[in-house]
Amino acid sequence: MQSRPRSYRFAAALGLLALMLVLPMVALAQAPANQYFERTWQRTDQQVASGDATRTWIWGPSGFTGSCYEPYYKLTAGEREVQYFDKSRMEINDPLGNTDSEWYVTQGLLATEMITGNMQVGDNEYIDWGPAEVHVAGNAGGGSPNYSAFGPLMYEPALDSGQTITQTLDSEGNAGDNPALADYGVTAEYYVSETGNQVASVFWEFMNSSGPIFENGVNTSGNLFANPFYAAGLPITEAYWTNVIVGEDPEPQDVLVQAFERRVLTYTPGNDEGWQVEAGNVGQHYYMWRYGAIPDDSANACPNTMYVTFQVYEPDGAGDWNRVALTTTSEVWHPDGVATGTWSAYVDDGGDGDVLPRNSSGILKADHEYTTEGGIRLLSSMTANITQVDGPTGGTAQVQAGGFAPGPDPRVPGSIFTGSGSIAYDTGTVSDTMDFDVVGISSNVFRIYLDGEAPPVFFQ
Repeated sequence: MQSRPRSYRFAAALGLLALMLVLPMVALAQAPANQYFERTWQRTDQQVASGDATRTWIWGPSGFTGSCYEPYYKLTAGEREVQYFDKSRMEINDPLGNTDSEWYVTQGLLATEMITGNMQVGDNEYIDWGPAEVHVAGNAGGGSPNYSAFGPLMYEPALDSGQTITQTLDSEGNAGDNPALADYGVTAEYYVSETGNQVASVFWEFMNSSGPIFENGVNTSGNLFANPFYAAGLPITEAYWTNVIVGEDPEPQDVLVQAFERRVLTYTPGNDEGWQVEAGNVGQHYYMWRYGAIPDDSANACPNTMYVTFQVYEPDGAGDWNRVALTTTSEVWHPDGVATGTWSAYVDDGGDGDVLPRNSSGILKADHEYTTEGGIRLLSSMTANITQVDGPTGGTAQVQAGGFAPGPDPRVPGSIFTGSGSIAYDTGTVSDTMDFDVVGISSNVFRIYLDGEAPPVFFQ
């Protein structure tokens, strides 16, 4: 696969007025999105692109997105800059970090996420997304196991150091053994105590290999990776032989596959030298798992990102309303009306328009259902599961809303629709359910009128 266009963001509501994400299939190429992504790409892949190096791509000939912004809890803005390539995703997790460091540009634990089903949205924050039913190597339907098949293998014991690798994995994820595969001479080479797995000899050689690179503005020669685990990460399974169809050859080939934190590495003995060890198309596979399909130029090649503000009011006991907080979200849209992202709540000091101190924050996943009336697609219901990561209480909440109808609310001049819902919250020590009205002011600004005091999981 080649690559695609640049990021786009548009405003939409936390599922209270939203556009579905549609991801087409044919893609255009994108250059590295910034000087740091470019430097990282150039070090290994510029030489492949120019023909000065005969080896697998580490990233791919180009990106298939431009500069994108995905929700990420660690950062102040609740998002981070990323760019997707065929083989991986580049990301900047600390914009204020040492730009001279190799680790200024990092990679996501894409293989780990797809195998475990835990989509990472912060340093220690995850959303359950389900393991990826995407093949790890070869052609689709060509005999390769899916990422989901590797989950149980994460707990299998390591091979003995120096042991010849003959264990197998079929398309259904069933493990076996074929002694004839010993003829390839691949062994368990390097034991990694952090994960309790061996690195196969062919992969350890690749991870420590040297050759033509581009560094400090000149063509030179050196190690592909200053740290052997930089590109792939640590091994999270042992290596297994599969028998899959690769490319246009209709005959299945023996392919050794091993899952690492960031990538899946493959060894195909039948390939030409320099292309026997390859990095799988984990960047493509991950994007399909997370967003549904590889984008093309008509989608501007980045997921739909939106920023939503909720103004929260509670009754003052005298027939009026006090604004007690603002909640802002940074969300990205997936297929089927699902949004994921980060949120922050700011305690109100009583004055509209003031800069407010952040009081609590966390992550969210929201599911939306729609109806069509008179040819217009309308939101019918929304359920958001919210976790407080930082704040005075901690805990979770489920927000359910429905009954959406066009038209103003008398409390808010110029409002465009209304709805209602409930919040069920649990701080670990306090749990309750509270009803509310929702009033839409615009496509991404809403007022929430609670029937009581604001839930502590958000604001207290």
